[in-house]
Amino acid sequence: MQVKALDAVVATTTSAAINVENLRNIGISIISAGVSSGTGTLSIDASNDGTNWETDIAFISSVSTTPATRVVSLATSGNNDTKFAYLGADFGAKMIRVKITYATDGNYTVVVYANKIR
Repeated sequence: MQVKALDAVVATTTSAAINVENLRNIGISIISAGVSSGTGTLSIDASNDGTNWETDIAFISSVSTTPATRVVSLATSGNNDTKFAYLGADFGAKMIRVKITYATDGNYTVVVYANKIR
């Protein structure tokens, strides 16, 4: 499964709910473009019913020097920068939504990847 959750957003934006039930190996990429001095910061929310959301859930950052350490946000660091986040094997919510917090300039795209449980 691959879903473009946010496409070249230029303001703080939260995606629609993405069903991740029966999926595993959930990865999320944040991609910046047209940035001269800004940042886009990724955060993730989770829900089991689509109404009640837990905001800023912890996830694994690909840039962490200690992979076991979870973070609640991940920022790009310039133009044409891509960062990756991963939901751990212990993640069990049915839905996620991703949020970009926009600062200064540029546009930001977020793509969610996962594999179906067989």
